[in-house]
Amino acid sequence: MNTHYSPILLILLALATAGCSNDNNGGRDENSTSTIVVNWDPNRESGVNNAGGGYRVYHSTIPGFDIGSADFIDVPYVSGSRAPTSAELTLPSGRHYIKVVAYSALNPSGSAASDEIAVTSLF
Repeated sequence: MNTHYSPILLILLALATAGCSNDNNGGRDENSTSTIVVNWDPNRESGVNNAGGGYRVYHSTIPGFDIGSADFIDVPYVSGSRAPTSAELTLPSGRHYIKVVAYSALNPSGSAASDEIAVTSLF
C-alpha cells in the first residue's frame, strides 16, 4: 500500500466574521476573532478516508512556517466515503498562513504539506 500522499491543494478560502465585539470606548476588542473556513481537494488514498485517517490544518502568523512547531486542528475521518475536506479556524485578527496535511493509520505523520495559503482575519 502506498503511504506517500501528494500534497493537498487548498482551493477555497471564505471569511465569516464571528466573535467580534467592541470595548466600552467604541473600539475593537483586542480579543476579537474571525472564523476562517478552509476547503481543500480530497486525497483519494484509502488510508486517509478510513479509520485512523484524515487531515490536519496547520496555521501560523509566520510565512513559510514549519508545521512541526505550528498550531493545528485535526479533521479526522468519521464515516462515509471520505474524510471531511473543510474546517473552520477561529483566529485573532491579522495575517495568517495555512497548510493542510493528509494522514492515515499507516502514515500518522502525514503527507508533505500543501502549498501555503495566506489569509487576513478581519472583523
